[in-house]
Amino acid sequence: MNKENILKPDEFVVQQTEIIKSIVAEYYNINVSDLDGKSRKLAIVIPRHIAIYLCRKSGYKLLVVAASFNRHYNIVTRSCCVVRNLVDVNAVIAEHNIKNDLEALKKIIENKNEIRND
Repeated sequence: MNKENILKPDEFVVQQTEIIKSIVAEYYNINVSDLDGKSRKLAIVIPRHIAIYLCRKSGYKLLVVAASFNRHYNIVTRSCCVVRNLVDVNAVIAEHNIKNDLEALKKIIENKNEIRND
């Protein structure tokens, strides 16, 4: 497998990452484009970290997730680490309990995938 195939995810993976992005954006009441953007505002960064984390937890490769968010793979690794740490300390940021948000988002994603498979 060459490097180009790793960096160019197939249509299914792109579609799935876009679904996760749209679910996270809607949940946090932000634009999907904000998740791909460069903003460092907390209201954008936390949802971006969570969206990246959920994509990785869905089984997509590190470089594929990085490419879909227009990020370096180190950012993907860091985002996953940040989310795990926030869950471990049961963090509440901007009136959002990260652990509860993750559980709610996972259920929404699972329900969306079940509907698509029917």
